[in-house]
Amino acid sequence: MRVLYATDGGTPAEDAGRLVELLADRERTDVVVASIVPTGMPELRHLVAALQSDDARRKVAHDAVDQAVAALRAQQFTVDGVVREGRPAATLLEVAEEQQADLIVAGSGVSWFGARLLGSVSTGLLHAASMSLLVVHAAPTGVPGNVVVGVDGSDHAARAVDVASQLLDPDRCAVTVVCAAKLLAPTLAPPYMGYATVAPSPEIEEEALAPARNNAEHAVEVLRRRGFTADVAVMLGHPVKRLLTEVDETGAALAVVGSRGLDALDRAVLGSVSDQVVRYAPATLVGR
Repeated sequence: MRVLYATDGGTPAEDAGRLVELLADRERTDVVVASIVPTGMPELRHLVAALQSDDARRKVAHDAVDQAVAALRAQQFTVDGVVREGRPAATLLEVAEEQQADLIVAGSGVSWFGARLLGSVSTGLLHAASMSLLVVHAAPTGVPGNVVVGVDGSDHAARAVDVASQLLDPDRCAVTVVCAAKLLAPTLAPPYMGYATVAPSPEIEEEALAPARNNAEHAVEVLRRRGFTADVAVMLGHPVKRLLTEVDETGAALAVVGSRGLDALDRAVLGSVSDQVVRYAPATLVGR
């Protein structure tokens, strides 16, 4: 797999690089580290950086690439580096196309009160990239090798499983495949209203769980054939709530989801599951 890792030398970018070091398969992953020297009118929060001279900003970008390349090479990855000038998100996409990248890896910030935020660059990549994207909010904690994969039997979920299996190292990652069974009920608690977590009877629960179990077991079979340790977690409830709960309970470093497609609507609205998971999980791989 060919990975474009975007860095500006900041903490979120360093966290993203650390995740790659911990989880990616060194033998099958080629990394291109890219840093963009911003041009044009800066956002308000970047005004301080904009006051730097052009040479100073170029030095920051080159230093960020050099440091990331050295760190990844120390972990036995095959790595190249590139520095460009332009609008960060648009230029990163251009570099990704030029490099024929299968995946873009980018860090995203955390607000002063601890909420996970999508910055302008990661948001732009999320809604415009044609290739898969890995957004990292925080360095791995808990059990770094634990990965949670959400499936629903769709083609885009199958694609996410395929992308994850190409990127991740089966010797260092243990996967839990989650599939939430939908059973509608008059649940009033937002934002997951309408999704029952308990069935009226064991028979109804089993009827609801059976398709979800089949979807999860199919994904597990694919992963096990590719050398991964993989287990199934199937339950009633909202898919976002269940997947994020599994991430928390297992201390997973990464969540994996699919996105619906690449037409104009889907680029504007990723879909309720992928859009919410990428905002709240510590790191999310959106497979395309």
